Amino acid sequence: MVSGVLTHAVVRHAAAWVLLAVAASFHKLPWGGVLGMIAATIAASALLPAIARRGIPVHRFDPVLFGPLTLLSVAALVCVASLAHATDRWWLLACVLPSLLLACSHLRGSAWRHAGALTAFAVGAALLVAGLTTRLDDTLLAALAGLTAAPLLPLWSTGRLRHLRWSAARRWLLSDDPSQGVFILRFLIACVAAMTGIAALEYGATLGLIDAVAARWMTCLATTTVIGFYLVTRSGLNKNLGDRTMTEPKLLVCVVFLAFGYYLGGIGRGLALTLLVTLEMFGMFVITPTQVARISAFAAVAFSVSMLAVARTETDPGQLKLQGVTFGVMVVVLAVMSWLAHQLGQLRNSLMRRKNELAEALERIQMLATRDELTGLVNRRHMMDLLNQQIRLGARSGAPACIALIDLDHFKAVNDTHGHGVGDEVLRNFAQALKAGLRDTDVVARWGGEEFLVLLNDSDLDAAALGIERARLEVGRTGMSASVPRLRVTFSCGLAAFEEGLPLEKLVDLADQRLYQAKAQGRDRTCTFLTPGAAHSGMATVMHSPAPGIAQPHAAEHPG
Repeated sequence: MVSGVLTHAVVRHAAAWVLLAVAASFHKLPWGGVLGMIAATIAASALLPAIARRGIPVHRFDPVLFGPLTLLSVAALVCVASLAHATDRWWLLACVLPSLLLACSHLRGSAWRHAGALTAFAVGAALLVAGLTTRLDDTLLAALAGLTAAPLLPLWSTGRLRHLRWSAARRWLLSDDPSQGVFILRFLIACVAAMTGIAALEYGATLGLIDAVAARWMTCLATTTVIGFYLVTRSGLNKNLGDRTMTEPKLLVCVVFLAFGYYLGGIGRGLALTLLVTLEMFGMFVITPTQVARISAFAAVAFSVSMLAVARTETDPGQLKLQGVTFGVMVVVLAVMSWLAHQLGQLRNSLMRRKNELAEALERIQMLATRDELTGLVNRRHMMDLLNQQIRLGARSGAPACIALIDLDHFKAVNDTHGHGVGDEVLRNFAQALKAGLRDTDVVARWGGEEFLVLLNDSDLDAAALGIERARLEVGRTGMSASVPRLRVTFSCGLAAFEEGLPLEKLVDLADQRLYQAKAQGRDRTCTFLTPGAAHSGMATVMHSPAPGIAQPHAAEHPG
């Protein structure tokens, strides 16, 4: 344990020690103080696990002793701050960052480490308050603030804080509409790049390289524009526009600001051209090639005005030629970017077509795998999967269900008399009539040839028999062939109910036996009950309905 913690401490602080040694070699820090701090850090890192083992066993909850080592880092860096000269304390920031990055990487898996981070934060804050009483420059204060705040960064990804973070962001920054939220989020990310250019402009103004008044005006206009676009999107006014993202107007406004920034930029004018190319590259992926071409043409006009103004304000006569060369290069780059956008648009359209073709092919394959090509009904394989699912569902919920095995009566005579074309037409029309007579929740499958199987959900035998008879009436009044208008068909049906522990093969076989019994009793009827031994003797209890074609049980019993 001692060697492991010591190794961890050495690795964690090695980068900081190297930077401190470099600082000492440049006479930024005294060698004696640096070597003493390194020796004290190693000694404390070696003693910490021994103290923890003899006292409170914190290593059980914090195996790498993150809390104590972080406190040690805070104390060591404050000591270094006292050794450094007031103008050279920026070295401390370089010493802090590697240690913080390695330290924070150990905060992800344990609530006890989070507690150690809070302890380190509290002690670090106290040391920072003590440091404020000494003469420290702004850089050192920023370094110490970062040191005390960094242990809290991993806490930002914990459950409750993550929930608070996203709920607050969605409530105040983003919209409740998911698509609007995506638009706003992308816009805010783009604003980061735009504000970077504004910050560079402001920095140039503070150095006296740029007209400070013009820079302030540009900053105010850019900030107002950004807020305006944000408010339009956040309020939902963009929903009434043809382009809800307003990408092209935003890019055109950015071109105007970049052209103005080029005019003000002085020796940093090249930054505006770099941002313009970045803008074009961004547009290639989010707008159409035609829009990219329009933005490129507008940029050429805007920058030509800006470059001409620069050439007129400069006293050097060579500036006109220089601005002309710059303009020519810019026009060529914009033309190339427009051509690349056109090529990318063609590639995107080609990929979209292929994606649609693949989606259609996949849908077709899925249909062929689950549907009967002639009737459009569920095929036998897919129906077997649905029946197995129904068995599992019934075992969990106890909901009743039945299957009906249906066979068209005298279908061979239809094929022999009218031909197989009419036979196929009869099968298609019969399938549609059968579905029309059943509930939407019932599933009809073509079982094979002229046989069909129906899964009747949430139905016992009586309810299933009534549903089949409604379908029988629908089939009876439906014409089966346009070429033979008077052609009508009937069907025989065997019903069986799902029972706990009854295998699927036995269930289908029972429905098949009852279908055979319905045909044996004269066809155009439904058999719902088969007496024990009927499959072997040929005798059963058959349902005869007062209405034609419906079966009712009679008192006949199996002999013996």
